[in-house]
Amino acid sequence: MSDYGSLITSAFILPGDVPAILDVDDDGDLDILTFGNGDSENSLVWHQNRSMEEYGSCDSLEFLVVTECWGGFQEPANASALEAVACKPNPSPPAPWNQAARHHPGSSILLTDVTGDSLPDVIIGDIQTNHLVFAPNIGDIVSSEIDVDQQTTSFPSSNDPADMQYMVSAYEIDANQDNRMDLLVTTNNNIDSSCNTGHVWLYSNSQSVGANYSLDTKRFLLDEMLDLGTGTVPMILDVDGDGLDDMVLAIDFYRSPTASSNSSMHYFRNTGTSSAPNFVHQDDDFADLAQYDFQAAYPTLGDLDNDGDLDMVVGTADGSLHYFQNTPSGGVASFTLVGPNYMGINSIGQNAAPELADVNGDNKLDLIVGERMGTLSYFQNDGTGTSPNFTSTPTVENYGKIDVSFYCCNGNAAPLFINNEAFGPNQYLFVGTSEKRINVYRVDQPTDSFHLVDSILILSDRIVPTISDFDNNGVYDLLVGTGEGGVKFFERAGNFPVGAPTPLAAFSYRIYPNPSDEAFNVQSDNQTNVPLHIWNLMAQEVYSTSIQGKTKIPTHNWAPGFYTVIIGEGADIVSRKLLVLH
Repeated sequence: MSDYGSLITSAFILPGDVPAILDVDDDGDLDILTFGNGDSENSLVWHQNRSMEEYGSCDSLEFLVVTECWGGFQEPANASALEAVACKPNPSPPAPWNQAARHHPGSSILLTDVTGDSLPDVIIGDIQTNHLVFAPNIGDIVSSEIDVDQQTTSFPSSNDPADMQYMVSAYEIDANQDNRMDLLVTTNNNIDSSCNTGHVWLYSNSQSVGANYSLDTKRFLLDEMLDLGTGTVPMILDVDGDGLDDMVLAIDFYRSPTASSNSSMHYFRNTGTSSAPNFVHQDDDFADLAQYDFQAAYPTLGDLDNDGDLDMVVGTADGSLHYFQNTPSGGVASFTLVGPNYMGINSIGQNAAPELADVNGDNKLDLIVGERMGTLSYFQNDGTGTSPNFTSTPTVENYGKIDVSFYCCNGNAAPLFINNEAFGPNQYLFVGTSEKRINVYRVDQPTDSFHLVDSILILSDRIVPTISDFDNNGVYDLLVGTGEGGVKFFERAGNFPVGAPTPLAAFSYRIYPNPSDEAFNVQSDNQTNVPLHIWNLMAQEVYSTSIQGKTKIPTHNWAPGFYTVIIGEGADIVSRKLLVLH
């Protein structure tokens, strides 16, 4: 809580702002600096931590608003240049939320000693600009004064200043472990605005006192992952006809500091083997998709004309579908748009997410289409195996009565129809969501409510699932596209039925130190509670508990000797040997 003088309430920080959290007055506890609201929306409010003053320790979070214009400057509305300002004598409490909501968020504040005089200088990023503003502190530790006459946007380096579409932000990190704080320049935003590729710039610091920054890379950490843009949709198919499954990733859009584009598809050729795949990027505009200027392209594969190869249907942001026929040449896939606004299907909602599957078992591919609101529509194929026919309106409008939205208007249902004994005897529908999970439903009659039998936690947004036996070991694994623009791979320990608990043998259980003296740890990647029992050589139980993740067990009063650690119960157990020595 923060004391504004006339009111004690939560420190006000606009959603989307990045405050500075540091020891402003060098007294040993952490203070907060943030843009305020109402009369102080353009200046920095200093919430002084009173821990040291009140208690002599830094373990409390009691704050006092000392000033609403720390540093004696402001960032005027609709401008990024700083200007000097006279401070009001008394702070005022936060304005009501309905007033605060009128002010734009998106400012970031970093305070660090760039000039080497032990005073915090200011670095500000803003929603309105593509650069950082730096200004030095020429005051003292008691009374900071930001010199707006020395402000510059040629920062962090005059040779390579930050230049990124709006909402640029700076963060400190010792990236190369040399005990000098380097600077990361990236975006302060959600995944749907500003830059989403090539947007993590690392400036290394060559000085122990103060800072002298030079640009190292514009792709810090990004070179170690897929950095394609926003909203990936994975597909697995043999593109080049060599018998190995390749990978194609569609993206919603990408926006770099220098360019932007709507949807395209990236082709990754499998240069490995059937048991050890290795994917190498070959093409950033597979099937020439970019020329159609689609938004939120979402492809799915199926042999619609029954000619032995996989065709493609692409859903787009406006809710329409587009049919691409595959006519391979020399075994190499070749997709051509032959059915724009396919079958007139364009009224299901935004962000159409199609899935081709034989839902009713008549050997014809039907359509299940998810949409942004979180529901599904079912289109039954009333044509033939070689000439499909779909009505423009759904056969079943709310398929399975599924709604994966956590709250109104944001579910992004991404269906995957499963009819594979590796997942059990039934048909299942995996539905990716915007809420960090894949819901798994048992498929019943189309007009029935499908039963939710399982869910898979995925720490990402706009999840798109697909399955494949990637290493040809007979076990189907899970590949997930994400709203952040990458993919996540989940390997299964075996082909367990959907809804069945994972056998304990599929998890790792480590006991250390072993031998043990005073205590030992049981560590596992299993995050569910599991019973544990420990027996001595006389078949006497000496200890029992439940474990989850990592558990420490005391042994200081146990007799020296061998013990058996049993994890689990019934037929589902794992055992470990433990030696206790004193």
